[in-house]
Amino acid sequence: MADGENSKIYAKLDDHDHRITQLESTRPYLQDLIDRSITSNEVLTQTMQDVQLSMVKLNDKMDRQSSEMAKMKESFDVANKKTDEKLSAVENKVNALEDAGKFDIRAFFKRNWPWICTIIGFGGLYVAQFVKF
Repeated sequence: MADGENSKIYAKLDDHDHRITQLESTRPYLQDLIDRSITSNEVLTQTMQDVQLSMVKLNDKMDRQSSEMAKMKESFDVANKKTDEKLSAVENKVNALEDAGKFDIRAFFKRNWPWICTIIGFGGLYVAQFVKF
């Protein structure tokens, strides 16, 4: 073999040796980076599972709260209906009392016309004794 070919082979071997040395020197750093990434991914997976469980619990609580709010709405509707009924009953009683408290002259004369006529008649007799026409 010629010296030119040997020098090419040695140059290639030197290049390969340099590359191997570079790989060996960066391997611990890359291995540490890979290990940290794996650990981080494992923690991230656990965190995501915890978040998922929390979301499920949150959804359950929201569903319970929604059903309780629906029950509260029903009870408020029932209470409003009962209150409206009581208010209308009180209003009817107040109107009846107001009507009973009013003085109706027509009804008074209708009930008491015989007495009124009798009193006017006696009053006229009494006045007639003192006044001469």
